Amino acid sequence: MASGKERVLDSGGPFAVWAADEGRSSACQHGVWIDPRYAARSEALLDELTLLLRDAERDGQDAASVFGEPVTVTLTLSKASVSARDERAQQFLDEHAWLGASLELHVDRLRSTVRRAAAQSDRSASVAAGLEKSAPGDLVPYGDLFPADWDLLIQHGGHTYWAMDLHCPNPACTCVEIVVNFENVDARETRLVGEARLALDARRPKDPRCSTPLAAELFEKLWARRRDELERRRAEVRAAVLRHAKRRPVTAAVEGTPPTIARGAPCPCGSGKKYKRCCAPLTASD
Repeated sequence: MASGKERVLDSGGPFAVWAADEGRSSACQHGVWIDPRYAARSEALLDELTLLLRDAERDGQDAASVFGEPVTVTLTLSKASVSARDERAQQFLDEHAWLGASLELHVDRLRSTVRRAAAQSDRSASVAAGLEKSAPGDLVPYGDLFPADWDLLIQHGGHTYWAMDLHCPNPACTCVEIVVNFENVDARETRLVGEARLALDARRPKDPRCSTPLAAELFEKLWARRRDELERRRAEVRAAVLRHAKRRPVTAAVEGTPPTIARGAPCPCGSGKKYKRCCAPLTASD
């Protein structure tokens, strides 16, 4: 986890802990791959977290080799204790006696992550608030609309980068681009390292337009691994923008807008189009 632009970054995914970090030989490359399994539960049931554990070996700067069938354990967050679900899991814990102490160091992180997973079921209030704050012509980060959702984090060249996908809040917009800003979050302050734009309307996909060579490398890796997630997020935001536009009177888009808008007047949403060719069809369906 890292802090970027006052946002706590968390991918919600699996992570590795290494035996060398627990006082063993620095040459030891062995570790345990930890895959948390989150479930929508009430606050009263957030104390227990299911973990799937597998053996892992360091494999370069950005990856780990994971092997073996997973075993299932329960981590009790309030006690920072782990218990096996079956005999095979107990044998795994016995063979990795250092793991319990390592998990204690991650309890606060996992506790925060569990709460975040539980908050992801709220898909309406946060997006409405984010869209209300958006300025005409500006793109809105996905995290501003769905703040509890996981972040897109990329390991590359020994560094961690945050892929911040940006979306258009204008219901009349016809763009079909995926826009991603990349920030290095390893430094004391996050640092923008480039932007990538990819049009989705072409029959034959074109290369993304990237502002820096590093952004091109990062987008290639992100697109290969998280394409479905990027397309899902874009579709979710677009649907939310259209729903919000139908519920929100166009006259409230700009303070002081008269109750009746001439169809040939500029649309108050800030698109630059005439009202009749922009938000008028949306309000007509209210």
